[in-house]
Amino acid sequence: MSEKAAADFYAAIEKSAGLLNVECSRDKVWPIVTAFGDALPKAAILFRVATDARHEAELNCHLMMLPGDVDPYALALSKGLIKNAGHPIDTLLSDIEERFPVDSLRY
Repeated sequence: MSEKAAADFYAAIEKSAGLLNVECSRDKVWPIVTAFGDALPKAAILFRVATDARHEAELNCHLMMLPGDVDPYALALSKGLIKNAGHPIDTLLSDIEERFPVDSLRY
């Protein structure tokens, strides 16, 4: 993804958050945009807003239908977005995938 495309995507997130009076921290969002940058042009990007009190002031951005060669968990680990805590939960996704392979749509 080009720097301009990443900046445009971030601007869309920032604008959406502003319309909802939701805080948008570039320091938190930009690393995610750049980490998934190469996959974004082929992904379905969904914005979700909940109206219940529990989710007040939240804007969720979901990346769906990532290319089949993208493992979002492994990518997030490699980019330092999440950490392996040495807990059994760290291998849950790979254990599930090993037993129940998920085939993704290829573009």
